[in-house]
Amino acid sequence: MFDQWYCHRPSKSHEPNQQYLGAANPQVEQGMAFVDTCHFIFPKNECIQLQDMGWERNQLQNFVSAQLLELMEDQNVRKFLVYPHQLPNNRQGRLLWVFNPDIKYSSSRLNAGRPRRAMKILYKPLEDPTDLSSKMSTFVEELTFPPSVFKQLEEDLDFSNSILPEPARHVLPKAAMQAWKVGMLDRF
Repeated sequence: MFDQWYCHRPSKSHEPNQQYLGAANPQVEQGMAFVDTCHFIFPKNECIQLQDMGWERNQLQNFVSAQLLELMEDQNVRKFLVYPHQLPNNRQGRLLWVFNPDIKYSSSRLNAGRPRRAMKILYKPLEDPTDLSSKMSTFVEELTFPPSVFKQLEEDLDFSNSILPEPARHVLPKAAMQAWKVGMLDRF
């Protein structure tokens, strides 16, 4: 609802000086926060307390997968071009394809083999993500992360690929599917 109200001006033309939220420059008050799927906006003086909070690996995966799920529903896409905000010199990114948004899997290497809820992701590296973005703009949703989050996402996908049985690590022979690997992202 916030997105709708923030982005679209109400159509009450009989009030000439009416301000809508997008024009009112909303301010976060003490003890209050704006919360989105992957973003939190706190008052400046409360941010100091957040700097010391540590995040576990699976918590980061949960936020990334929640953002992917939201974009899948809102934009009706399943392929995502993911890269860091500041592209390094090698300009490398990842193309993610959400193959199954809700599965359960287990591994003896994780959580003593207890089932985990996850998304099955097909992924592959991209040399120049901005080039693909311009070619496939209607088929792929572009998603950027801070470099540390992008690096952690790469590590998490590669780790989840390594715990899968060998035949399940690739969709088909590498040549047939252009080297798509299979990974899992934990989700809420």
